[in-house]
Amino acid sequence: MGVIRAIPGIVIIDPADAAEAYVATKAIFEYNGPVYMRLRGRKEEPVIFYKKKDFKIGKGEIIKEGKDALIIACGGAVYDSLKASEILQSRGIKVTLVNMPTVRPLDEDLLLELTSSVDNIITVEHHNTTGGLGFGLDGETIAISIENFLKNRTK
Repeated sequence: MGVIRAIPGIVIIDPADAAEAYVATKAIFEYNGPVYMRLRGRKEEPVIFYKKKDFKIGKGEIIKEGKDALIIACGGAVYDSLKASEILQSRGIKVTLVNMPTVRPLDEDLLLELTSSVDNIITVEHHNTTGGLGFGLDGETIAISIENFLKNRTK
């Protein structure tokens, strides 16, 4: 995904499972612009969303809510993060888990809302750290924070 991110204006989608890939494909057909969707070819891919009805490019979704940490995941890492959140919960650590299938553009509103209320933020992906979800989250969150700071400062 790092190489793809270098293409100006391209949307990058990394669906969590086959059901999400299906509805994402429908959204891609309605989208006017370049889109890259990362698909994995594993036969035994776990299914998370059995009846996923909707997909909006640029929107994440909260799968689980907690107060101790925020886990933001994309692609096949969503399933692994869901399992990890269950282990953490059994140890008394409650996490918010977000599926962020659109790696670019990120859901800025959701990120601002969630990152402002938690101290521990974790990104999980099956990718190199350069150019993936964590890379985009770090850079875009900083840019959003600076933009909001400047807006509030001029009021």
